[in-house]
Amino acid sequence: GLLLALLPGAAAIRLAPDSRLPPSPTLRQGLLAWYLVRPPLIGGPTWWNLLPQYPGALTNMGAGSGWSGTTRSGWAGEMRFDGSDDVVSLGALPLWAFADTTFTVALRFRAPIAATTYLLATRNSGTFSGGYFVRLDGAGASGTITARLLANAAGNVVQRTTSVTSYANGNWHSVVVVFRTDTATAANNDVVIFGDGVNDAGSFTAPSTLVYEACITFNPTCALTLGATVDGVGPLLGALDDVRIWQRGLSAAEVLAYHRETLVDMQARDLAYPWLGTLTPPVRRRVVIE
Repeated sequence: GLLLALLPGAAAIRLAPDSRLPPSPTLRQGLLAWYLVRPPLIGGPTWWNLLPQYPGALTNMGAGSGWSGTTRSGWAGEMRFDGSDDVVSLGALPLWAFADTTFTVALRFRAPIAATTYLLATRNSGTFSGGYFVRLDGAGASGTITARLLANAAGNVVQRTTSVTSYANGNWHSVVVVFRTDTATAANNDVVIFGDGVNDAGSFTAPSTLVYEACITFNPTCALTLGATVDGVGPLLGALDDVRIWQRGLSAAEVLAYHRETLVDMQARDLAYPWLGTLTPPVRRRVVIE
C-alpha cells in the first residue's frame, strides 16, 4: 500500500488499494432529472432535482407543505397534491422539448379515485398545444394510464392506453413511458408504457399524417409540470415520488429494476455520496491506521 509520512511519532496511514466504488448502475446512464422526496433536500416551495439543476417550483402547495412523510416501507416521504390547484413546475425550458429523439419518464404515484389527472405533462389545453403527457384516466376509463405525443392544436400524433384499469385504487404504482419523437416522419413516433414494471401495451392509435411538435414552440411559457398541466387542467388528488427523466430509452430490464428499487437501495448506492451530481464515481481508498 501507499504510506503517507506524518509528523514524527505519529502512526502511518496506509491507503488500501481496494480502490473504486461499484460500477455505475445502468439506471444512472443518461439520467437528466431525479425528483425524490427526502426531508433534508426539501427547502421552501421547491422540489429539488438531485443531480442538481432544474428544480421544481411548488405552486399553490405552500412553503414545503406539499411533501409529507409516508407509511411506505423503506421510503422517506411523498409529494402530496390536493386535487384542486396544486402543481409542480419544472420550468418552460427547451431542454424538455425532446424533438427527434428517444427519452424516458418514470414516476411513482398513488391516486384514490379514477379522475382525469395529468401525472406529468408539457401541454396546454387551449388552441395551441403540442408536447406530451402521462395521464391517469377518468371514471369512464376506470383508472387506466394514457401516454400521448401531440402536434399543434392538440392533434394526437400517437397514443397508447393501458389495458390494466386498477391504477387508481389508492395504492402506490410505478409508471414508465418511453417516448420516441420525430418532427418529420409520422410513423417514427411511438410510446411504450410500463405499469408496475411490466409492459402494458393496451390500445394504440397513430394517425398517419401528424408529426410531433414541442409545446414550447407555440407557447414560450409551456412548462413541464407534475400533478396538472401548466394551465391547471387535470389536477392530481394523491401523491408523487421518485420522478426521473432520461435522455434515452430504458430497456424492459431497466424498467423492472426501477420498479423494484427502494429508497434503501438508493441510499446505499447513490445518495450517500456527494458525487451523485457528476454521475461519475471517484476513486475511494480505505484508510487504515497502523
